[in-house]
Amino acid sequence: MRRRWIQPWSLCLGSVCAGGCFPELPACEDDCSQMLGSTSDGSAGGGTTATTDTDSGPDAGDDTSGSATNATTSAGSGSDDDDDGSDTDTDTGSVLEVCNGALAPLGMLAGNEGVVSDQYEVRLPVGGMAGRMLDHCGSSVNALFTAMSHSENNFGVTEFPLWNIWSEQDPAVTVLESGPAVVRMRVDWAVNVDVDPEDEAYGTSTYTFIADGRIVRDEDLVYSEATNDTMQNWLTAYLALEPNRFTQVEVRGDADITSAVDQQEPAFDIFNGQPSQDVTFCARHEASDDVVGFTGRRDSDVTTEWNGLRATEAEFFGPRSLSFIGDFETGNGVGGDNITPGTYRGYFLTTLGGNPGADCARVHEHGAEFLSPSWLVTEGGTYDSFHDFSGAHLLSVSEAGDLTVQIPVGSAMPSVLFDVADYSRSELQVAGVAFNGTPLEEDTQFITQFGSDRGHWILVGQRLVGGDEITITYVE
Repeated sequence: MRRRWIQPWSLCLGSVCAGGCFPELPACEDDCSQMLGSTSDGSAGGGTTATTDTDSGPDAGDDTSGSATNATTSAGSGSDDDDDGSDTDTDTGSVLEVCNGALAPLGMLAGNEGVVSDQYEVRLPVGGMAGRMLDHCGSSVNALFTAMSHSENNFGVTEFPLWNIWSEQDPAVTVLESGPAVVRMRVDWAVNVDVDPEDEAYGTSTYTFIADGRIVRDEDLVYSEATNDTMQNWLTAYLALEPNRFTQVEVRGDADITSAVDQQEPAFDIFNGQPSQDVTFCARHEASDDVVGFTGRRDSDVTTEWNGLRATEAEFFGPRSLSFIGDFETGNGVGGDNITPGTYRGYFLTTLGGNPGADCARVHEHGAEFLSPSWLVTEGGTYDSFHDFSGAHLLSVSEAGDLTVQIPVGSAMPSVLFDVADYSRSELQVAGVAFNGTPLEEDTQFITQFGSDRGHWILVGQRLVGGDEITITYVE
């Protein structure tokens, strides 16, 4: 294994970069393209059992890739009444509008194995296919590292370098909600590398895809035993990216670092193997405008280990990967020092693109709010809390009228998701949403979706700072 560290202060910073530290990479539309889906080094292996609690998605035979103009969605957009298996077009506005702040309703990929909109597309690495993560405000080229030489490929949970949740079995995928504001999917998995009566690990990964480019992962797992007790292992939740898709990694929060992605020796760990607790990572490509962000934190009710967040560019018997990592625990394999059996749980936020110029500001604002959520002030309803599992602020309402939400001083949100519980005697309807008294346009500036566990979702695409108000008008 090659996984070497360098000191944070030896990264490309300040005047050190003057001599060409940042590589000259071609624009992705010229030389960075790759075959999407199954590849010789990227097939995930194994099938998937897909079930759904909702009626959504296109026919199972219609796999899709690229922008949402080639995909059927469940957002109430255009349809193909001939039912001839052909793709249908969405009616969400141009990609240019979406990349300048307009929302794009989410729909399901064929087979209910992922989501698609005019802004982004993600496919789970199931059914013998590699995963996909496309930023349609950038190159629309797969950003994921999919080579099977690493256990840290695609995204998920791994005991690095031995297994990940996709490579050892056929996970069951269940669609919980199917858009247009929120798509939620649950993956139930188990890993048994030794093929003995006890699984090495098992758990549930719940993905909340939001129509503003955010993806929230609730990783809840039980680790039972060390697969190999003589070598160093890492138990992590991770996002693995293809390094040639990006030129820089920005770190903001407890640390303020900008590092080049150069794919040359030596490999690096931004924090020299010592994870940080409150940071957001952003990978960007200056030419293609591709932007992917990542952050996470542990569940405070779980008492097992949590080391923190790391970013690495490393190789393991094959190509290099750029990985953003939530590090649960490490065992060095010496003297019985192995990963501790027990329950591990963490919440992880991935943010995709949505703004021109490969600007990471939006990624870092979403990350800061996820790590330290604002306490909102309401009138005409009740503010309950921030929901770690979904990235939503929880509200409740009991009667028709205006529910006003005020953003506290010091907060900044590129967009906000509300999960609203309706305690009225009859189901209330959303008549409109306003920002500081100005009505917002439905489907492009806000999206409503009924049928959540608590009541309904409202996604507001307006950037909000301290003192701003969102008013939701309810009618019976």
